[in-house]
Amino acid sequence: MRSADASTSRLRTSLVAAAILAACGVVLAVFAVQDGRTLSLAIACLQVAAAVWILVDNTRELRRRGAARDR
Repeated sequence: MRSADASTSRLRTSLVAAAILAACGVVLAVFAVQDGRTLSLAIACLQVAAAVWILVDNTRELRRRGAARDR
């Protein structure tokens, strides 16, 4: 059970890191739009998309583990 708790803790930490990554990507996208930089905007959008992907995947895994624990 101890390794499962550590794994869940790592998932939660990754969830927080992905949320911070997404927030930074949004800020970078805003700056890129203000400066009219297309490549920077594209990179920031990819960063946000990757962070959202991580958020969704980790949230799904945490819910799955919670459902399995409730059984």
